[in-house]
Amino acid sequence: MSKLKIVIVSLFALLLAIPALAGTITTTYGGNDLTGSGNGFTTSVQGATIIDFEGGAPSYFSGNFAVVSGSVSGKYAAPTGDNSKYISTPNPGNGSTGSYTISLPTLANYFGLYWGSIDTYNTIAFYDKNGGLIQSFSGSQFSQAQSRYVNFFSSVPIAKIVLSSSQFALEADNMAYAMTPEPTSMLLLGSGITGIAGLSRLRRRKKA
Repeated sequence: MSKLKIVIVSLFALLLAIPALAGTITTTYGGNDLTGSGNGFTTSVQGATIIDFEGGAPSYFSGNFAVVSGSVSGKYAAPTGDNSKYISTPNPGNGSTGSYTISLPTLANYFGLYWGSIDTYNTIAFYDKNGGLIQSFSGSQFSQAQSRYVNFFSSVPIAKIVLSSSQFALEADNMAYAMTPEPTSMLLLGSGITGIAGLSRLRRRKKA
């Protein structure tokens, strides 16, 4: 078998193996800084749908939450540099624990949010279109900074997200979601295509 055919066969075998990576989510920090205008941080992912809560929460949000602004001692605190409206769970009038569900209108493999005080008792869970849990995160898994923009990239499409807190509170603003090229598969595909192109050029030189 020629080297070119070996590379092509190997590439397809590698791509077929990619689903085995399903069910994993990677995280990064960072977004666009809007603190100068009092809007905190927002996503830097191109083409993402952004929810800023200025008009309240969308209809696909359900559960125990409140859209608020400012801070109330012992109840909720505005994310750093954010003077706009944001979402908090639980709703101060509905107990000291709570959760809400975001049933995304379209599947996404990216979700981001400007997370207020990242507390150990905060939890964010991601589910696929069949209701299966992809992965769950607690605040203890992240840097305990006062506020950070956190990005989640999933290897399988996300259909639903559940945010919960066992104490006051989980605050967030400028949520974003999108369907982006899956980093792992695109990197492998790009590497394979580059390898095929290189071998093709080498074969042409030898024939010349």
